[in-house]
Amino acid sequence: MRSGIIFTLLLIGFYLYLDRLGGSKNSALAVVDVNARLALSTLNGAPNVNMTLSSSGLSAIAQRETFSAYIYQDAGHQAIGFGHDILVGESFSPPITIEEGYTLLASDAAIAVRAVQGYVQVPLNQNQFDALVSFVFNVGVNAFRNSTLLQLLNQGDYQGAAAQMTVWDKAHINGQLVVVLALVDRRIGEQQQFLA
Repeated sequence: MRSGIIFTLLLIGFYLYLDRLGGSKNSALAVVDVNARLALSTLNGAPNVNMTLSSSGLSAIAQRETFSAYIYQDAGHQAIGFGHDILVGESFSPPITIEEGYTLLASDAAIAVRAVQGYVQVPLNQNQFDALVSFVFNVGVNAFRNSTLLQLLNQGDYQGAAAQMTVWDKAHINGQLVVVLALVDRRIGEQQQFLA
């Protein structure tokens, strides 16, 4: 009986750890799914896309996110740096440095990197990979996994996938789905990066 309770507590702890890895846009199940997909593809030879985020790709995400050395409210939760969601148990002594912000951003972008590695089944160049990581970082793993963009890309329709990026320019504001100019600009930048 005691070992069952300990196992349950460990399982809950592991789930909460995975949930933390995903941030506010990615559930623990999304983290598990991405990591399982990568593990299976590695067992079968290699990840579908064996690339990493370039330093210019990280810089592009940082530019799209903007930096705050201080804690601020972002869509109902506290954030700092380049949009890092402050999770339970984390504490920061503002102001943080831009270097600390980049460290948090690189860590936060890791789930987006793994999603692109795991779900994309066609060859990519570095610009395409970096643009997709930026896109997934912003919309979340589940949205990317279920997107028409990914479906078109995996069919080899690179132009169709690029065109789909600009569809993702809306957010819920006061219960309404509205076009957000910052998202329009972000999607145009990601699309241009993808097509470069």
